[in-house]
Amino acid sequence: MEVFSQRVKWLREQHGYTQKKMAELLGMTQSGYAKIEYGEREPNLETLVKFPKILHEPLDFLLGLNDTDKKCRELEIRLIMALEYALKIDDKFNKATDIVEKNELFDLRAYVNGLAIKIEEEYIEYGRSIPCISQNFSANLSKREQTKNFEDKEIPPIPKVY
Repeated sequence: MEVFSQRVKWLREQHGYTQKKMAELLGMTQSGYAKIEYGEREPNLETLVKFPKILHEPLDFLLGLNDTDKKCRELEIRLIMALEYALKIDDKFNKATDIVEKNELFDLRAYVNGLAIKIEEEYIEYGRSIPCISQNFSANLSKREQTKNFEDKEIPPIPKVY
């Protein structure tokens, strides 16, 4: 339960809870909770099922069966939405005939590209901060870093029309 202990501590700190507060929320002593957090004791089933509600994360994440927590999933959704929006802008750009409209769409696309890059950077940085991530998730983050860097340098933006 090393993964569980480390993730519970990490989430407790992210929520700004003390060990004493967590113990109160779980209905146990502070020393009993501390033993769980230090990996010296496993919680009983009754206590285990309280953690997701208190920490706002599913049990599969706390137990290490899944590497993406709520914030990771939210960042993934934001990134997908930005990329979908960028595709819609590209489609409008390709259909536009007015030069002024094309320039406005070009500027909007540049803004959305920047936003997508920032979301991706936040996702990678946040993903690296999660304790006990799997080798697969770590490799995925590394691949995303390499892809992002490649895209930044190799894929030119939509040409601006004057």
